Amino acid sequence: MKFVITAGALTGNRGTEAMVTTCIQQIRQRYQEAQICIASYYPLDDVIEKNAKYGKDPHLYVYSSTPMALVLKWLPLSLLAWIFPFLKKKKCRDSGSFLEMLDADCVLDVAGVAFIDGREKFLPFNVLTLLPFLIHGVKAFKLSQAVGPISSFSNRICAHLILPRLDALFVRGRRTEGLVKESGLSVNFQYYPDVSFSMGSGVYQRYAERNKLAIGIIPSSLVMKNNAHYIDDVASIITRLQHEGYQPEIITHSWRDSGKARNNDTIAAKAINAQLVKQVPVHGVGMDSGKLREKISQYKVVLTSRFHGLIAALETQTPLLVIGWSHKYLEVLETFDLKDEYCIDYKSIDSDTIFERIQEVARDGAALSEKIAHHLEATKVQSGFQFEAVFARLNSGRGESAR
Repeated sequence: MKFVITAGALTGNRGTEAMVTTCIQQIRQRYQEAQICIASYYPLDDVIEKNAKYGKDPHLYVYSSTPMALVLKWLPLSLLAWIFPFLKKKKCRDSGSFLEMLDADCVLDVAGVAFIDGREKFLPFNVLTLLPFLIHGVKAFKLSQAVGPISSFSNRICAHLILPRLDALFVRGRRTEGLVKESGLSVNFQYYPDVSFSMGSGVYQRYAERNKLAIGIIPSSLVMKNNAHYIDDVASIITRLQHEGYQPEIITHSWRDSGKARNNDTIAAKAINAQLVKQVPVHGVGMDSGKLREKISQYKVVLTSRFHGLIAALETQTPLLVIGWSHKYLEVLETFDLKDEYCIDYKSIDSDTIFERIQEVARDGAALSEKIAHHLEATKVQSGFQFEAVFARLNSGRGESAR
């Protein structure tokens, strides 16, 4: 068997890394000798990460899916191979070529968010990470993610090009499910919780044993870019927490050894600390998604602007507040019976209100942690069912029984 994991990476955004890691784990449980190709937008960094994390795994590969590779290699080579099928034969292709991925049995897309009005600049990426495989009839699944709304002209055109051709679209929440229905597109979709709820668990601290004054702050360079007051507001919240005797710390859930802000929350962390009289510790750099979850399990409350910081908090039964920019946050909170009072829109941050809400969440922490735990196991099981659905479809197509 041969799998391609596309629209993700092993480095940078550690939420994406969690999804890629989960896919590798799930594939290996069933097909130990399967070839797995990670189509990464950070290929050079990912090769280093792969070698460090998986050693010299002879069946795990990293391919480039940078914007330049998508435009100059993926699209033209897939079209040429469609016209001249012999190009896909081993003797006609170079080692490491994109053409090697076209004989995959399955593509798993872990984009996280796709085809969303207002994010039209990402539509070429949403299309080109899947279209070359769809042209060649490779089975393709969009694993649990947020999609929609789909109403703008360009978004509808691109979504119509891709979504109806998928073997399945797995939607991450009921709001996405509603948006896909509203789009009117003929799409085979099913609801499953986030992919990374299926990732292997680490060693987490029990809630009752945590430092009652420890507060984790997970900032986002994306929110920083889109809200001019975000850094000042977060710094103000931290200052007030310090005055009340709390011990806030910053966790960078996305980090890169780069001065660029994209998928690099160390930029936001430094900007926040620069505003503080008493600077706070910053954790995260050097940690993968599993280690980040273990760190997050040390806090009584987490304030997160990163989506997979939210997932990590829920996975570790940590009470939380969210400063978010999309319906994707709220639809996951609703799965745990946590309503919109736990989710603040990034455009309307009020530091006074958030500070008061953090104190309320801290006071109710034990009950909230128990509430999260009540829903967690079922959520993890449901998340795993999406892989059962994928492998069942593959095996039925090959006439095999599931391994």
